[in-house]
Amino acid sequence: MRSCATTRRNTISSSSRRDDDFQRLVAARGYRPHLIHLALGNGSNELVLAALLAAADRLELAFDDPATGVVVIE
Repeated sequence: MRSCATTRRNTISSSSRRDDDFQRLVAARGYRPHLIHLALGNGSNELVLAALLAAADRLELAFDDPATGVVVIE
């Protein structure tokens, strides 16, 4: 965690509350914006571009689906 040790417990509990709030908002309003999670590790811009282009059709379908919020590209 980014916080110091003395506030770690408070940070974890407040983070959990924020996550719960986010999940409630998503359930009520749907995902906005859509997110692309690039699980590629350290790589060049060319690697990222190639991965995005290879996933273009999948991304388009996901972004047209209001129930999809996160697309993971590996």
